[in-house]
Amino acid sequence: MPLTDCTISCQKGSSVKINFGIRVVLYQKRFEPIKEYVLAAEKFGYSNIWVNDHLLPIVGSIEKPMMEAWTVISSLAPITHDIRLGTLVLNNAFRYPQLVAKMVATLDIISNGRLEIGIGGGWFKKEFEMFGFPYKKHSERIAMLSEAVELLQNLWSKERTTYNGKYYHVKDAICLPKPLQKPYPPLLIGGHSTSLLHLVAKHADKSNFLLLSSKDFAKKAELLKKECNKARRSYSKIKKSLFVEAMVVRSEKETHEEIRKRLRERGIPVKQLARYAQRCIIGTPEQCIRRIKEYDADELMLVFPNLDTRQIKFFADSVMACL
Repeated sequence: MPLTDCTISCQKGSSVKINFGIRVVLYQKRFEPIKEYVLAAEKFGYSNIWVNDHLLPIVGSIEKPMMEAWTVISSLAPITHDIRLGTLVLNNAFRYPQLVAKMVATLDIISNGRLEIGIGGGWFKKEFEMFGFPYKKHSERIAMLSEAVELLQNLWSKERTTYNGKYYHVKDAICLPKPLQKPYPPLLIGGHSTSLLHLVAKHADKSNFLLLSSKDFAKKAELLKKECNKARRSYSKIKKSLFVEAMVVRSEKETHEEIRKRLRERGIPVKQLARYAQRCIIGTPEQCIRRIKEYDADELMLVFPNLDTRQIKFFADSVMACL
């Protein structure tokens, strides 16, 4: 039975305040499927779309087509109206923050203030090596990210900026025009490590955790709260988001079949089925709703298989509408 033929009934209980965003997979050789998917996401009521910033696919063959993130998100700005546009996340090693500051300010204006910026230190060693970017040790990549974030915030909020860091330097620099959102677009820093959570506590408007069970999400959120206390910053001012694989199906039998299929595709032993199931939101509408309510998250960034507009409609109608 096709998804569009499913009869959906839901009984609203206590409301859950949560935004639903979609991670747009850029393993494409044509823009049209991405465009159609994003326009459908806007139509069906999703709050954000997110693109990841890689030069190679991180799953499967590296010879699959992979579109460039900033070009795609810039192309989506003029053809969308309400949905917010975000990067999950820009690789700091690929571009100087001095340039990123101008890119962000420009696109925030073009999108009429709908931009959100996720940024990270980079981790996929193969793309660093293939394209000639120095792959520094983790601590140094985090140190560079810390300087980059400080420099970006200064360039966006000050008339002129002088900055003398270990990695980045500007002298009396001007960044005009300023972003439309004040003081700048919401800033997300993704990652679980203590060093990254320290940066989130100091600088970010939003955190992002990746593929965690609800228990692990709560543990990481508690670590973030401790870092906020150290930084003397209010924990409540930082929105908590989760990147999670998702799919809504019609029966519990299909739930197990879909999870087993994903385990096979990733070469993960079947004995890890229960652990994997706790880290994704795959199931019937009722199962998905229960899983979502387990998380104390402000936003879920859902990654669905392929660019299936039927799936995102089914999820919106049968899950989002019931929360």
